[in-house]
Amino acid sequence: MQQEPTVTKVSFLTTQALSFAELTEAALAHGLTAARFATVLKHRGLFLGRTRLDPQSPPAMIPAGSEIRIYSFIEEPTRIPLTQSDILDVDAGVVVVNKPAGIPVQGTRASIYLSLETQLAELLKLDWLTPVHRLDRETSGVILFATNPGAARELHAQFQERTVAKSYLAWVRPPPGESVFSVSGAMAQVPHPRHARYALVEASHPEGRASLTHFERLETVTDDALVCARPHTGRTHQIRVHLASVGSPILGDGLYGSPASAAAATRLLLHAQRLTVMLGAGRVPHEFVAPVPADFKVAR
Repeated sequence: MQQEPTVTKVSFLTTQALSFAELTEAALAHGLTAARFATVLKHRGLFLGRTRLDPQSPPAMIPAGSEIRIYSFIEEPTRIPLTQSDILDVDAGVVVVNKPAGIPVQGTRASIYLSLETQLAELLKLDWLTPVHRLDRETSGVILFATNPGAARELHAQFQERTVAKSYLAWVRPPPGESVFSVSGAMAQVPHPRHARYALVEASHPEGRASLTHFERLETVTDDALVCARPHTGRTHQIRVHLASVGSPILGDGLYGSPASAAAATRLLLHAQRLTVMLGAGRVPHEFVAPVPADFKVAR
């Protein structure tokens, strides 16, 4: 199963005004090697307070008393490349991508270099780009980006109004007991030492938000099953939480699955296969389908 890259944080206050070159020396004095700090700059993991610094256009001077934050990888992760073949469609204001598993949709504090958003902007030479929904880093499949604010507002509205039709494929273990079923209930974030983790909670939970997913078992192979998931709401980790709640966690899911089910795949076996939105002045339905990738299989 893929692991999240481990990130460390170094923070300090400047005791005097520093040039950018002097800031580099200060970073080295706080335990970073020159090679590691060079990686930080490549990934743009350097912050002045809450503002990310661009090494291509750094400030002339950094005032005394400034908070410097440096986020760096213990081991630099490999950048999973986005290619032209991953782009499913380019329409007026919209780009549809078949996201490879392992690419974060947007930048993190440690890196914007690795993100799908950055790579897509580089590939298409776009100055403005934003995702209109999210997929987990390990999830593959259809994702939409808007290339102008008007398209972003229109697509965001469709997701908020729940008029977007979505279907996912997931390999689970063990197979669910019913061939067709639904899971619903309030969801909220719950404590976890390392990750953002969610769970079904009581309806009275102050942070609970309604969730609903319809499921259909498509195929059963020994101890595993291929399931189609059609989420009606779009809560974080919704499909993962719902399948785990009925005792059929997604294979490769180290956060919600058992150790055995987590080890049965090289990554989370969740694929966003189909998505339908309304596009154009006439709001015509457009369905986009992402082919199932080669790594969407159980380790046997």
